[in-house]
Amino acid sequence: MTRATDLVFRALEVLLVLLLVGMVVMVFGNVVLRYGFNSGVGVSEELSRYFLVWLTFIGAVVTFREHAHLGVETLVSRFGRRGRVIAMVLSDLVVIACCVVFFLGTLEQAEATAATSPP
Repeated sequence: MTRATDLVFRALEVLLVLLLVGMVVMVFGNVVLRYGFNSGVGVSEELSRYFLVWLTFIGAVVTFREHAHLGVETLVSRFGRRGRVIAMVLSDLVVIACCVVFFLGTLEQAEATAATSPP
């Protein structure tokens, strides 16, 4: 099972590289086309946005597995074991609260846009 998990995360890392390369090529190509030839590819702007979003999402999953998330521990490192546990629980509660707010906002947005029809 560990080997399968390692292969999945290796594939995710390759996907991250491909997304980043695709995003760089599309944005750079569009800049060259706009300033050099006074034209551009409209779909490259939207695709580069999607690539950035998925790059962020997949990158968060990979860094979570590797325990490589950015953390600020200047204050927490001064705490003892009990203080660190309390800080961790508080930060987890804040994250859960933010997830609840996002979920409730998503429900409200879905209800608001469900009744509208496209032009």
